[in-house]
Amino acid sequence: MALLTKFFRRTSSKPRTILNLDRLEARDVPAATVDLSTVGSSGAIGGALFRQYDAHAAHTGNVSSFLRLDGGGREQGYNTDARPLQFDESRNRNFTHSIRVADLPMVTINNVQYRELVLDVNEPNRHSQVSLDALRLYVSNDPKLHGYNPRTGTLGGHNPSYDMGAHRWVKIDAGLNHEVGTGDVLVDIPASALTGGTYLTLYSKFGTHIEAGGAFEQWGPGFKTATQTSSISGYILLDSGAGPMAPTFDTTVTLSFNGVVVQTITVAANSDGSYTFNIPLNQSGTYTLKAVMADGSSLYQASPLSVNLASGDHLTGQNLTFFPNG
Repeated sequence: MALLTKFFRRTSSKPRTILNLDRLEARDVPAATVDLSTVGSSGAIGGALFRQYDAHAAHTGNVSSFLRLDGGGREQGYNTDARPLQFDESRNRNFTHSIRVADLPMVTINNVQYRELVLDVNEPNRHSQVSLDALRLYVSNDPKLHGYNPRTGTLGGHNPSYDMGAHRWVKIDAGLNHEVGTGDVLVDIPASALTGGTYLTLYSKFGTHIEAGGAFEQWGPGFKTATQTSSISGYILLDSGAGPMAPTFDTTVTLSFNGVVVQTITVAANSDGSYTFNIPLNQSGTYTLKAVMADGSSLYQASPLSVNLASGDHLTGQNLTFFPNG
């Protein structure tokens, strides 16, 4: 007993070292590739954009889940119509199912087209952060794609069309958005990467760097915000040698976006030649105007006119002057 008393006296005189969670995390966890733990934060990984999402300012609806995971501290899985499921996916078909690439809204950011996803994480206030440690997207024609191989990263024999990459991760804080189910992160994947098939299968893993401590995490298509429109307007003028004049016969005018015709209008003969195109917000970019006019044997055609249109822009005075062909 005396020996024990002496031992405690000697050790109790030493200064105590207190390790808190913040210091342990700073020492043991490498810095996030993209840190979304502050309002308005954003970053990019492999061409994809990750943005902290403010549901109060941008949207009031709920995420329409196509993949829901709930596996505790660490969770992983992918969306599919195949059953049984392989990992921590919700068995409810309302929350885990196939989705078409075309169901992801197209957005244009800095003249680049993206398919948009929304991620909703549900962590408690006492432990509001979680890490997204893997994100791989697969494009195929199989809504029941299954058989993920963690060693090769393939899914049903398919290589990922987009891969966040090893040792890259995203830090997310659910406490920045207190509205449950409305989304915490927007993820924009280059549309050029998601080609070659009808269906999108998304594999993701959470909790390796910062464990999940709450309920489910879920993925859904981005929110379609085409309530605003941009516009292009102007006048068609004919140069018959005697000076510009309004068309004397009907004129077909087409508006193309990346080579695809999105709108066609007809300018009536003997009108003032005016035209206006209204363009949804999510199709901002470079447009081409073209008009074809026929009056029997004569054909009038404009040289393509390209105009850049940003979200909400209204371009006027895009006058097209045409000359007799031949």
